[in-house]
Amino acid sequence: MKVLGMRALLNKPGFCTTAAIVAEVEDTSEWKPGRDKRGKRLERNIEPYTTLQVSDCYRAITFEIHWHSAKERKNVLHKLDTMIAALTAFRDGVEAEQERYAERNRYLKKNGKGKKQRSTHSWRV
Repeated sequence: MKVLGMRALLNKPGFCTTAAIVAEVEDTSEWKPGRDKRGKRLERNIEPYTTLQVSDCYRAITFEIHWHSAKERKNVLHKLDTMIAALTAFRDGVEAEQERYAERNRYLKKNGKGKKQRSTHSWRV
């Protein structure tokens, strides 16, 4: 089976346990209309194999990919576009906060302070 997409580890070596993303879509570009991948005549349309799963250490999320109606297919693209936008905005925020965090550490170190305090934030969706 020819697959488009990727499988990748999310952490650099030495960090946490296995965190990964699997994003795969079966490539049906060589299927003939009305036939499956083996050339067998179709009685009904067959959905291509798809999987989108993200795991981080001990948790995993698997996303449903629906093919049945044009509305469902359009909604899948909306779901993916929304996740991409949210992750991009989140990454931008993390990058900005990393610099601010480092700046506070430099200030504390320079002024003889520097005990690290863990965040007490408990964010819920």
